[in-house]
Amino acid sequence: MPKVYKRKVAEKADQLVSEAAKFAIPDPTASLESPTFNEKGARLQEIIKDATYNFMTGKIDEKGYQNDVKKWMDQGGNDIIEEYNDAYRASGGK
Repeated sequence: MPKVYKRKVAEKADQLVSEAAKFAIPDPTASLESPTFNEKGARLQEIIKDATYNFMTGKIDEKGYQNDVKKWMDQGGNDIIEEYNDAYRASGGK
């Protein structure tokens, strides 16, 4: 349904969304299952989100960031990777 009234900011937002779609990268895990991700994904995502923020703002250095990545891996990240890889292979992926 066409919009009758448009604001400049809405037009700009629509333009940016259209342009961003050209560079979108599909999530290869979208159709796959990981029980660990379902159970622990939100908590694990916080580890990476916080590590990224803290690294970008200078609160931690490269070593601190790598320590947080290791924490993510140890607390379930390794299992998530393995489960997604298994699910991908089972779906016919190589």
